[in-house]
Amino acid sequence: VWRISAGHLMRGFGQSSVETIHAHVQRTRIERAQALLAKPDRSIKEIAHLLGFATPSSFAVAFRKARGQSPTGFRRQVLRG
Repeated sequence: VWRISAGHLMRGFGQSSVETIHAHVQRTRIERAQALLAKPDRSIKEIAHLLGFATPSSFAVAFRKARGQSPTGFRRQVLRG
């Protein structure tokens, strides 16, 4: 088991990346969301839960901030072709 302080982790991450840990996690979550939204088999509520968002609305706010459109709008656009 590795034991590392949050400060040490953040410094190490910052030295090896141009983005913060928070930005990396958010970007990764949104990228995963896009992949899940491209398939119609899961609801947006389910996707929000899978990605660790507290509510579907917090997911929608984060998605819109990152991609400039709602998860529903993104899904419609992707599924339309």
